[in-house]
Amino acid sequence: MKTIILSISIILSSVLFISCSSNDDEPTPPVEENQIIGEWSLVRADLGMAGHKNYESGDILWNYTPSGSLEITVREGVEPIDPFSTGFLGENLSYTITEMDGETTIRIISEEYPTLLNTMRVVLDENHLLLDGNLASDGAQYKFER
Repeated sequence: MKTIILSISIILSSVLFISCSSNDDEPTPPVEENQIIGEWSLVRADLGMAGHKNYESGDILWNYTPSGSLEITVREGVEPIDPFSTGFLGENLSYTITEMDGETTIRIISEEYPTLLNTMRVVLDENHLLLDGNLASDGAQYKFER
C-alpha cells in the first residue's frame, strides 16, 4: 500500500512540476532599426574571463546614424578595457539589424576588416541598450545608456 501511495505521489508531483510554466521564456520584443538611432554612452563592458570595466557617461560614445553608419568617440584620457568598444575595427563602420526567430541581432561591419563578424543579440528599451555577445560562453556584453 505504501508503494502505491508513494508512486501516486511521485506521479502527481511530476505532473504538477511539468505543468508549471514560467514567462521567462517569452521572446524580447522586436527592435526596430530607428529605435537604436542616436548617441549611446557605454557604461559597462563585460568580457567574461577577461574582466569588466565601468565607464562614466560620455567616456565612450557610440552614435548610430539613420544612414546605417556607426561613429565611436572616446574621451581623451579614457583607457578602455578592450579595443572593440573603442572602434578598433576602423573608422568606417556600419551596422545592420536583423530579426529572426523572435531575437534581434546587430551586426557591426568594418570596411577595413570586412571578414570580421561582430554579431550580437540586442536588448533595447527607451534609455538602455544591451549588446550581448554571449557572455555566458565567455563572450562579451556591452551596456549603454542614452
